[in-house]
Amino acid sequence: MWTTGADSDTVGWPASGEIDIVELPSTTTTVYPTPHGPIAGTINTQQAQIISTLNR
Repeated sequence: MWTTGADSDTVGWPASGEIDIVELPSTTTTVYPTPHGPIAGTINTQQAQIISTLNR
């Protein structure tokens, strides 16, 4: 589940940024909230905090 920036219609993605409300990579049982966006001239910068682990 994710959202894009309010200006995505004018600046497009990825420049508008993105927040993954729930990101569950297929190689793990850990769920992350992850913001992506242009930070200091880079694209797709990620920061994550573990919010849950799943028992698969």
